Amino acid sequence: MAENTIAPRQLQPGQRCEVWMASAATGARELIFTTKELLLEAPNWTPDNAALVLNGAGALWRLDLGTGSLDGLPITGIPDLNNDHVLGPTGTRVYLSANDGHIYRAELAGGPATRITADERRRSPAARAMPKLPASAWAAEAAFSA
Repeated sequence: MAENTIAPRQLQPGQRCEVWMASAATGARELIFTTKELLLEAPNWTPDNAALVLNGAGALWRLDLGTGSLDGLPITGIPDLNNDHVLGPTGTRVYLSANDGHIYRAELAGGPATRITADERRRSPAARAMPKLPASAWAAEAAFSA
């Protein structure tokens, strides 16, 4: 592991990770995915509501809600992720917080990531804070789309 990074969180022996979906209207709940291999965190809906994008083991994953398949997103050129990411408003880009204290931008379909924070912002709380609300996603897209 590189200096100044944090190891990705992981399941402990005997633990499992469950991803549940619930209806705000009816309260109905459904277990949609379970694994004993990977701790998944920070779910974000894709704009078409067909999938969830999650962090796990320092990488980004796509959980297809139609098939239940979990696939790693082929994003390159970025250190292990922490558990923060946000999708841009169009759903084609993702902004990622890495364990090196920087924020990166990448295409959700995969490919190379681009660091968008400068060295002087490293380990700054503002640099590591990722927006959590959809309105903030618009601000992130506007602020980082240079």
